Amino acid sequence: IRNPNAARIVAAKRSLMGNRAVRDLQENHVHLPKATVNDPRFPEQWGLRQIRSPQSWDVQFTASNVKVAIMDTGINMAHPDLAASIVDPYDFVDNDRNPTDSDTSFSHGNFCAGSAAAISNNALGIASPSVNARIMALRIDYSDAQTILALRYAADNGARAANMSYGRSFPLGTRFPAVQAAIDYARSKGCLTFGATGNTNENLNLVFDFPTSLDNI
Repeated sequence: IRNPNAARIVAAKRSLMGNRAVRDLQENHVHLPKATVNDPRFPEQWGLRQIRSPQSWDVQFTASNVKVAIMDTGINMAHPDLAASIVDPYDFVDNDRNPTDSDTSFSHGNFCAGSAAAISNNALGIASPSVNARIMALRIDYSDAQTILALRYAADNGARAANMSYGRSFPLGTRFPAVQAAIDYARSKGCLTFGATGNTNENLNLVFDFPTSLDNI
């Protein structure tokens, strides 16, 4: 019986179950495929399972229309698991559009970009929770001034999220009104802001942790 009306389905069940020729019945559900990725290092990525990324892929497998701003040390613009996803890059250190990380031995920016939005299901490297989101690579020097510039740039250029995996602790009561205003501006433009915390193992009730103690993070 094909009938999208729930009330009529219930009535049909009652009618059928009243028929002696019917032993039992079941609705014919249409199921969805379970999404997965073929990136060779995905089995090592226990964090994706912790945040239930595979379950989220069953709901929406790609986010190719979403821009994620990575405000960090820069990025390897030719990285095979990142390059094709880079959009609207900017280098606030050198004031150009080539935010290449100067550290060739270990790029913190590469690490953050890959964790957030590595190209996934491409039989290469790692997977990411957003699968195929676009990476807005923004190279900064971790200063408040460049944090503000990058936040406003991200918001004005359509980023839906801005990541700040840097910071340090200050005494309680420390204020950052200019940075807070930039975060609030980004939020008003539909850009969520994220900050890293926990690496210093401090009690956040006793210190002001930048940027995560700010509002709207």
